[in-house]
Amino acid sequence: MGSRFGWMALAVVILCLAAPGAEAKPEKGKVFQDWKIDCQVGPDKQEKCLAFHVGMSEDGKKVFDIAFGYVGPNGEPAVIATLPLGISLREGAALKVDERPLLPLQINTCRPDGCEAVAKLDDATLAAVRAAKSVALGVIPYGTTQPVGIPVSIKGLGAAVGSLK
Repeated sequence: MGSRFGWMALAVVILCLAAPGAEAKPEKGKVFQDWKIDCQVGPDKQEKCLAFHVGMSEDGKKVFDIAFGYVGPNGEPAVIATLPLGISLREGAALKVDERPLLPLQINTCRPDGCEAVAKLDDATLAAVRAAKSVALGVIPYGTTQPVGIPVSIKGLGAAVGSLK
């Protein structure tokens, strides 16, 4: 009798996991190598989770942070980055994924910890991010004309972004 109950309980669990609306939520704080899941309640009172990475200099200082996730009222895929101060705001910034064309980032505001830049992503770009062999943020330092690529770690990126939806 005990084994029959065990199989029925297992079947109920499997059905619940497969049922519509029973999608697994990303686990806040879960670490995927260099990436971590961070969840916060947004202005729409809905919890949004992002795959988040902080880029550090060799001497242990934060250079940038970058996050990928489904945000906005309709859960659109997006990238959000905090770029270092001292970049040319007029020239803007960009995201480079493998050999794909540069994706312009819109710089929204600058604070003491850096300049926030965002871009909506389409499904093809998000799929490219998940499978990326290289990702970089592109900026032009203020007073120069030469772009600088800031490498972004891809260790765990695909799994972290994949865990979001």
